[in-house]
This record gives sequence, structure tokens and C-alpha cells, in this order.
Amino acid sequence: MTFHCLGLRFIFCAAMFWGSVFPVWAKETLSSSPASFAIQQRSSINPLPGSRTTVVVAASSDLHGWLSTDTLFPEEEKRGVLHIAPIIKQLRDEYPHLILLDAGDILQGSPSAFYFNFHSPAENPLPIVKLMNHLQYDAVALGNHDLEPPPGVLQKNMMASQFTWLAANLLKTGEGSSEGDPVLPPYRVLERAGVRIGIMGLLTPGTSMWVNKSHLNGMRIEGMFAATQKWVPILKEQEQVDLLVGLFHSGHNFRYDQYVSLNQGVPVANASGIVADSETRFDLIISGHAHRLFPKRKTSELRHFRTPLISPGFWGYGVSVVKFFLKEEGARWQIEKSEYSFISASPEPSEQLGSMVKADMDQVRQYLDVPTRVVLHQLPSKENFFQCGADLSHQAILGRDPERSFSLFPARWRWKKLLRNELGAPLKRLHLFRWLPYDNFPVLSQLYGRQIQILLDPYLRQQRGLSFRSNSLLAPGGFQAILSENEDGASSTLKHMETSLSLSESFPVWMSNYHWNGGGGLVGEALVHPTQKIKEIGQTLRDLLFAYLQRPAKLSAACLTFLKNDYVMAKIR
Repeated sequence: MTFHCLGLRFIFCAAMFWGSVFPVWAKETLSSSPASFAIQQRSSINPLPGSRTTVVVAASSDLHGWLSTDTLFPEEEKRGVLHIAPIIKQLRDEYPHLILLDAGDILQGSPSAFYFNFHSPAENPLPIVKLMNHLQYDAVALGNHDLEPPPGVLQKNMMASQFTWLAANLLKTGEGSSEGDPVLPPYRVLERAGVRIGIMGLLTPGTSMWVNKSHLNGMRIEGMFAATQKWVPILKEQEQVDLLVGLFHSGHNFRYDQYVSLNQGVPVANASGIVADSETRFDLIISGHAHRLFPKRKTSELRHFRTPLISPGFWGYGVSVVKFFLKEEGARWQIEKSEYSFISASPEPSEQLGSMVKADMDQVRQYLDVPTRVVLHQLPSKENFFQCGADLSHQAILGRDPERSFSLFPARWRWKKLLRNELGAPLKRLHLFRWLPYDNFPVLSQLYGRQIQILLDPYLRQQRGLSFRSNSLLAPGGFQAILSENEDGASSTLKHMETSLSLSESFPVWMSNYHWNGGGGLVGEALVHPTQKIKEIGQTLRDLLFAYLQRPAKLSAACLTFLKNDYVMAKIR
């Protein structure tokens, strides 16, 4: 099988190792350009009799563009690349052959990433990529949120990366000899401390349910276990690696999103645990995506799976460290023992790296500090906060598109308590980033009443005190969903202006692109078809909310329990 790399400036198509290999991007679609790269037929490394050595792997995951959380959450524990940089420096001073990895999702999910991806796009890479280059990361698994921004964003940052992006199961589609080939390198091979290490990357198949389909043009995502059966023999038998590390952007609990995946015909989204139990030729699996931290304490044994599996947390909460102690046995390296630990982020950011991105961070602070015309006057209850969020989401989309339409936006914003020192001050853009962290874009579709009813099932379960998945909880906007009980069980009636909505009639309905694409599994259950889509807005729901609150806004009763328009406050003062 032949793979491809591109002869760009500063890019080295290694004859011995997978280097930073990038695809050619045609307009807004990821594709690759012919240039040869062959799997290496290597001879094994044969250490001298009695030899011993140590290989140290440090890993982060789900950084989401965070330089420092201090900008948005000053009252919380400090996280971000600037806070794990001192740990990485200390580890590298102690272990010069350190292998530094990340399990994906670095390009989206923070104010800094959003600002430079959308509001101030430049030729330069994101600040987090600059810092990861400086910290000498070796490889990063492609994450689903790395595919969320416009494809040109991923292209730009890949081309500037001095580390390798990996995704063994992201494959080309279409006719021709390249169909089924990886779009990005499936693995990278390193030699450190006299040991050959293979690092294989995988992307969660759930990506196809969460990102816009246009971002995956010409590509498909293979099941994770199927990809390991293709590449593990190559790494072990042809590349002759001594240690094999799986760098997976996928959670370890296969039951989470299992039903959603099956319902939409997608391979299991969180399959790291399945691979860890089924493919024991891996010596370590690093599992990202689920924002889990395991293990939290130093240990020499991990017994949850047949293959040791760690999860390094998220947002730069700290760094997971694995030490392999190897000895020569039968003229090959064998693991004698392993140690697993986690080092929490430093409360103080790296001054050196902070100076590198100071100008970038100053721009982001100015962007976040812009006020709305709404003042915070009281600490809200959770109930009023959630209801206000749902009300404002609907009002904001009507301000953008005043035609008669309904909405099904998330019923719960992220709950972050307001601080008492913020009372009496305007609501700012930074508050909306606290409450709506992801970059979701409104989609208008024509849905039947019965489909709306199904999409509201979690909402109605909540009304009945039953369990529901929080990421599938949508709130009715512009109409009511009234719960009723009868001898056949619970049912709901949809009403607008006291008029019942026909279940067989269709209505224009706004929802987030996350849910439209399949997130939460709702559209699959409601049998929503792609042809029902009318349009998608090029602004995030968060941006629409900010624009709505910059003018005298109509505030609902729930909002008025803790918000007031500033002209009202001016009269009070």
C-alpha cells in the first residue's frame, strides 16, 4: 500500500519515520495529492545482552484551544497549555527522550480558538499550535472538534504543525486506486532511548454524527477495531516496533452513544475500551474525547482492561505520564514493569510561553470584554437560568429571521454560577462563552408535528421526573408541549397560540447543527431526512444571542429574575 505526503516548505517526508505529513486541500474539501510514501520494512532492534532502558510517554488530551482558563473562569482551578508547560519542561529536563502526545480536539472549544478561527482569521496558526510546536509534541490524534471549524482552519494549522496528525481510520472515498487509503498518516514511528515506538492514531467514528457533512466530503470513518486489524500487524511485523501505543480520540465506555451510533448506522463512537480488551498487542492506549481522567494516582497496575488504558483529562488539567522500564530478553526489548501517574497543572502559567502569545491573549480579552445592554442584578436559580437560556435562544433566532418559525434549542446552558462582584455590571460576551462553550450554528428545517413530538421526548421525560440524556434535552420555542396522562400512558400535545398543531402538518423549526447532524441521536429516532433542511446560518447561536442582547432585548419572566435592560437600571440609579 502506498501513502502520500506533500513537499511543502519545512515539511520533511521522512524515509525512516512518519513525519509531519499533510494533505492537499482543494477549496473546502480535504483530499490528498500523489507523492510516494511506503511502509518501511525494518530490521528489528537487537539490544546488547543485559541491556536496560526507560521510555517515558507524557500525554494531554482535549485541550480545545485553551491557553489558560483564567481568562474565562478566574475563580476556578487554572488549566490550559500555559499551565502544563512547566510540567513538560521539567519532564523533558529529566527525560531528554520524552515522547509527548495529545489525544485530539485542539482546534475548537475555547474563546481563543473561536476568535482566531472565525473573527480574526489570519495566515498564522492558532496560538495553541504555536505553543505545542515549542513544547515539541510528537503526535496528535485528529479529534471530532478539529473537524468542526471550516476545513481551511484545519489545513492551515496542520501545515504549521511540527508534530504529526494521525487518523488511521479516516479514509478516502470515491473511485480509483486511492479509495480506502488513509487521508492522514495512520501512525508514526519514533526511536527513543534505543527503542522503536509505534504510535497509531484513531478518530471517533461518532464524528460523522456531529460535524457538518460537507466537512467530510470525500472521506469516511472506519470502525476503530477494524482499523487496528489492518495496521497493528504492519507495525509489529514490518515496522518491527518494540512498543505500540494507541493514541485514540474516543472514550473507553462503549455503552455511551452506543444506541445512537447503531441507530444511525455508525460504528461504535467510544470504542477505546473494546480495542483495549480485544487487541492486546498494544502496550498502552491513550483515550481522549470523553473528558475523563484515569488514573488520578500513581500506580504500577491498570486492571480495567486487558491492555493498559489511560485518559489524560481535558483543557490542560494536567499531564498523564507513563514510564516503561525495559530489559533485553531474547535479543529484543521486553517490558519489565510500568508506572502510571498524573501531574496536575501548575497554578502559575509559563512566563516564557505566555510572552509568546501575549498579544494573542490581549486580543481575546478585549473581544470577551465587550458588554451587552443587559445588566446582571441578582444571582439566578438554576431553574430560572435554564428557562432564560431557552427563552433567549428562541428570541435571538427570531431577531435574525422574524418569519413565523419554531425552535428546538438546548434546554440547558452550561451552569456556571455568577459571582457576586459581577452584580450591577453588564452581561458581557465572556458570559455567553461560559454558558455556551461550543460553536453551534442554527439550522432551519421543515419538520412534521410527529417528528417534533419525538424530538421533545427527553423534555417530556424530564417533566415526568424520568431519566434523560442532557445533550438531547431540547426546549420548545414559540410553541408549547403539554404533557397529558391517559390510560395508554403519557402523551403530549403541541400548541401554538392555544391552537393544537397537527402531527401530520409540517412547520419550520430551528435547531443547532449539532443536533441536526445527529448529536444526541434525536434526528435518527424522528426519521428526519436531509431533504428537510432549508438552510443553515453562518453565525453561531452564541453570536446571535450577543447581537440580540446588544439592543434593548425582550426579556422573559425567567430572565427578569436576574437580568435587566441597562436603560431600566439607569433610571434606578
